[in-house]
Amino acid sequence: MWMFDTAFGTKQFWLLWIVLCTNVTAGIGILEQASPMIQE
Repeated sequence: MWMFDTAFGTKQFWLLWIVLCTNVTAGIGILEQASPMIQE
């Protein structure tokens, strides 16, 4: 488990997770807005 302990301490790891979560949130928002247009 030493690899995970090392990874959690790096700035790049947390930046990657922040970017991933932001992209997922944006994707959900885009799908939410596009859903009414697709249904028409």
